[in-house]
Amino acid sequence: MPLAYAMNKSALSAALLLAVFIVPSYAADFPRKPIRIVTADAGGGSDFVARLIGQGWTAAWGQQVVVDNRGGGTIAGDIVAHAAADGYTLLYYGSTLWLLPLTFKLSM
Repeated sequence: MPLAYAMNKSALSAALLLAVFIVPSYAADFPRKPIRIVTADAGGGSDFVARLIGQGWTAAWGQQVVVDNRGGGTIAGDIVAHAAADGYTLLYYGSTLWLLPLTFKLSM
């Protein structure tokens, strides 16, 4: 058992060391294009907070952040679900997001 524990510990150490050197090189050029935050609350609290976040990220990254307001409960989530999985389309939604699958059927 001690040999297996040592091998697992060595593998974990190697993976962490690899992550420390490789992950920053991938993240160094993010973002390369505008980021889109999709929300369903035009003019409400979620819209306000998404715009504050967008302004902060624009100042920090030097890349434009667009807040895209879409009406309806599931429309914003559906747009983000069908977007490219590249990290440039984000969903900002209120605390009732967990209720949506119980009330609507998504078109996936």
